[in-house]
Amino acid sequence: MWVHADYYYKALQFIRLNYPDPELSVARIADHMGISRSHLYRIFDSVSHQSIQDCILSFRLKKAAALLKNSAAAIGEIAQSCGFSNQSHFTSIFKQYYGETPSSYRKDK
Repeated sequence: MWVHADYYYKALQFIRLNYPDPELSVARIADHMGISRSHLYRIFDSVSHQSIQDCILSFRLKKAAALLKNSAAAIGEIAQSCGFSNQSHFTSIFKQYYGETPSSYRKDK
C-alpha cells in the first residue's frame, strides 16, 4: 500500500504542475512515472476510490471555481487557464459539477 501511496502522491504533484495543459492525459502521467496506465488506474482506485480522470477534472474545476470567485478574468480565459480548450464544454462540465453555470457561480459568490 505504501508504494501505491507514493505513486499516488507523485501523480497528484504532476497534475498540480500540469493541469493547465489541455494535453494532460493519463498516458502522459503514467509515462512520466514509468508505469503503465492500467497500473496508474489501479493505484488511484485503491488509494482514493476515484478514477484519475475524475481527479484531473475535479482539480481543474476547483481551480476554475477559485478563479471565478477571486478574479475578474473572462470565463473563457479561466477555462483555458485550467486546461479546458473549449469554453462551452467547460460550462457544461462546470454546471454538472457545481449545479450552476460559471457566470451564475461568479454572481452568487
